[in-house]
Amino acid sequence: MTGCKGQIGIPLVKALTKEVGEDNIIATDISDKKVDFTCREDKLDITDFDKFNKMVKDNKITYIVHLGAILSALGEKMPDKALNINVNGTINALNIAREHGCQIFIPSTIASFGGDHFLKD
Repeated sequence: MTGCKGQIGIPLVKALTKEVGEDNIIATDISDKKVDFTCREDKLDITDFDKFNKMVKDNKITYIVHLGAILSALGEKMPDKALNINVNGTINALNIAREHGCQIFIPSTIASFGGDHFLKD
């Protein structure tokens, strides 16, 4: 999982760890924020294609949950950084998934939280 230390990543890592086992998840993020995960945790810059690709290859990853992104409020203050991380990081994730035959899940915040025009269930 990329972006494991964000608002969605933290509870999702914990839930998936319970569901599929701590040995089956590698939680990654560029942040140094301390989070109490029971699974393996690695630092990863998703814009570094070679490191991202090596991690997937070396660990025989079969499923990528890609949450790594700069959200809108911060992205509006740093548009070039947001563009690099959100677009190039996602392109890296898609290309790596294709190269290694991984399934990939890339949720959007609006789909995760809904809104006034979306059902809450």
